[in-house]
Amino acid sequence: MEFLKSFELDLWWNKLIAVGLAIIVAAVAAKERDLIFIGLGMVAWGFGESQNHKKMIEWTPPSAYIPQGTITSYPRFPHPFGIALDAIGILLILFGLYRLVAT
Repeated sequence: MEFLKSFELDLWWNKLIAVGLAIIVAAVAAKERDLIFIGLGMVAWGFGESQNHKKMIEWTPPSAYIPQGTITSYPRFPHPFGIALDAIGILLILFGLYRLVAT
């Protein structure tokens, strides 16, 4: 359960994972297969972006007017596994939307 304590919902890729999981749960309850694909795609895309955005912490130097502090950022450094998860997620979302509209 330590993973859930460190799960920051202020990051958009974590929100994507949470919404995808909620869609999967609702789709399983409603027995709607097309929405399951959309939810799985959102989860895969969220995990892919979490692989591409690593946490970077920098210390700012103190001066006479500004105290020392930290800057936390999440720059995007594309990794092959993250890009693959992004592609799989987007394809699953598009496939689910196609199936949802086509039926």
